[in-house]
Amino acid sequence: MGLCLMLAASFAVTSHATTRVSLEDLQRVLASAQGKSDADVAKQLADLELTERVSAAERQKLNAGLPGTKAQEAMDALADSSQFLRLPASEMPNTPAPDVASQRRILGPVINYVSKTIHQLPNIVAERDTTRFEDRPAQDVQEETGMVSYSYLPLHVVDKYKAPVTYRDGKEELEGASKHANPSRGLVSWGEFGPILSTVFVDAAKSNLSWGHWESGPSGANEAVFQYAVPKDKSHYQVVFCCTAEGWKPLRARGRFNSRLPIMGK
Repeated sequence: MGLCLMLAASFAVTSHATTRVSLEDLQRVLASAQGKSDADVAKQLADLELTERVSAAERQKLNAGLPGTKAQEAMDALADSSQFLRLPASEMPNTPAPDVASQRRILGPVINYVSKTIHQLPNIVAERDTTRFEDRPAQDVQEETGMVSYSYLPLHVVDKYKAPVTYRDGKEELEGASKHANPSRGLVSWGEFGPILSTVFVDAAKSNLSWGHWESGPSGANEAVFQYAVPKDKSHYQVVFCCTAEGWKPLRARGRFNSRLPIMGK
């Protein structure tokens, strides 16, 4: 998401073509890039777009063969952008979908956790470690107006910061100076310790929550993945964007919000 300053003169925006690749294609690209510099590999990765999700285990393998920090940051951007895609077919368990009664049994512990357990969690203090990425579409200059053209920039790291966060009485709070100042601009997340799960699950349950598929989790056990879509008029989840003319501003998701809900199952 970004802000646009509207000017009297119009300008054209040129999209940058990326190459869509499968995970197997990406593995071949990295194998052929052995011996190249860190910057060259990073540039090569920045021009790719995955058609399949990179699992945590596969991500470790891919990172192990990268030549340096720039390539690792480009891999982070590429892999993170794939997280709402399906895993490759070779990584999907060949397990039949559960019947409706079994689906309800799988969701039972989640409902209990959201409605009861989450409100009884102990107070804790943790450190939020955030890395923020941005991209910039290419813009063509119009000769008659003399407007400045901006060159394309792929998804890249723009800042990193850490902030202490307290989870107290079921609420998440930033500590100390972090409560009033944030070095980051752009979208800011919240609720990782529990509130986000309550909000999203309740909205999803009242909208369109349905069976998705089985996946193999990090431990090797099957995870039941449910899919959901929440229309904007039923959504209570907000993201915060900095900065508009009014400063920090809460924004409600526009349109349908689609995502995955992985749940441990058998």
